[in-house]
Amino acid sequence: MIFGYENSISAFMGRFVVESVVSIGGSDGEILRLCGKSASMRKELKEQTSEHFDHKTVGEIVETLAKRHGYQAKISPQFTHKTLPYVIRTDQSAVDFLTRLADRMQARFLIKDNKFLFLSGVNLPALELHKHDCSSWEFTLEPRTQYGSVESTYFDRSQGQQCQVKHQTGFSGPVRRLRCCYTSREEALAAAASESDRLCRSMGSGSLSLEGRPEIMADQPLLLQGFRSEINGPWKAETVTHRYEKQSGYTTEITLEAPDKGRDSNKE
Repeated sequence: MIFGYENSISAFMGRFVVESVVSIGGSDGEILRLCGKSASMRKELKEQTSEHFDHKTVGEIVETLAKRHGYQAKISPQFTHKTLPYVIRTDQSAVDFLTRLADRMQARFLIKDNKFLFLSGVNLPALELHKHDCSSWEFTLEPRTQYGSVESTYFDRSQGQQCQVKHQTGFSGPVRRLRCCYTSREEALAAAASESDRLCRSMGSGSLSLEGRPEIMADQPLLLQGFRSEINGPWKAETVTHRYEKQSGYTTEITLEAPDKGRDSNKE
């Protein structure tokens, strides 16, 4: 499926398998409604299982699971040779496990065009959206994150004891402590940074609708202009819905979250 405009910008949305066809008719005519799912999302991807990986790189883990389910793999270079001492998968589907791994690595995981994609979150360029581009919008802003830092624990084999590391959110507040004990300092730092980013993203949310923009996708950094001062600035597209209807034409609906560093206008 491709969305876009003739002789202009368009974007490949993926391949889909039609699961049902609904015929709707009346005095005004007849339409067909096709319901389907992504051709890349096979049933076996939902199967839950448990396993562990010892001293494997992120690239090896992603490629192993991709090959097991009949997919190709594409991994950002900074993750390909990154070795993880120990990773456990407990009663999780392949999608849930790799999504969790991506969160810990401050990456993003998705399946598209028969590929497992494990990508850096900084690959997408920021797109500027002006108030006059939007037909409707709604924003909710929180004054600050609840925590000033995130603390995680790892086991130092050389010292034979647990050690703590912290990642600052950039705001004031108490310490958020993660329960899991990680196998290395590097992994603990990555987990703390990922949780810090999640806390900052919770500081703001919103949604907006605009004329169809096929180039906008989930995780896209956005720069808003022309709104109230506390809204203007960087945001991140959490979900993007492309919709075409006879009456309204092609529209794009976006749900927004604050970027990983929170809303700068609220920072102390």
